[in-house]
Amino acid sequence: IIQATIVERDAIGQFFSLGVSDGDGGSCSAITAWGLLSAFVAVNVVSYSGAAMFLLFSEACFFNLSLLTGDLWTVIFSVTSQHIVPGRFFFLALLLIVGGVVVYEMAPSPVGTASSSRPREDSFEMTESIAGSPRHLTVSTLDQLPTGELI
Repeated sequence: IIQATIVERDAIGQFFSLGVSDGDGGSCSAITAWGLLSAFVAVNVVSYSGAAMFLLFSEACFFNLSLLTGDLWTVIFSVTSQHIVPGRFFFLALLLIVGGVVVYEMAPSPVGTASSSRPREDSFEMTESIAGSPRHLTVSTLDQLPTGELI
């Protein structure tokens, strides 16, 4: 909200003053305008949080392909309620997107499964040389002190 107030100050001011200069009191009440703005902020928070949760369990490529198929719902609405049929290039693009989803789902997951040979994401290993003798260090989390053995 603070960033929007700074960056979009003029647009928000115009939103709250719609119709006031015409003398009709605006297009909606101030309470309705604040409700609409609050709903917009809440929907964006849920959207970004949901995207972050999705990316914890799946890959970014699948997320992007899923977002691209969202245009299908727009076309379904346009065709059924407004009787507007898109051009043939839209259907070609949609066919390519659906083909991409099918090809992606046919291949094994690039993330794979966790194995004991792969280092954990919250740990790292390094080898350093202190006074000519190498020392192997393993840190499990950033708040632990390095522990290690002389090699």
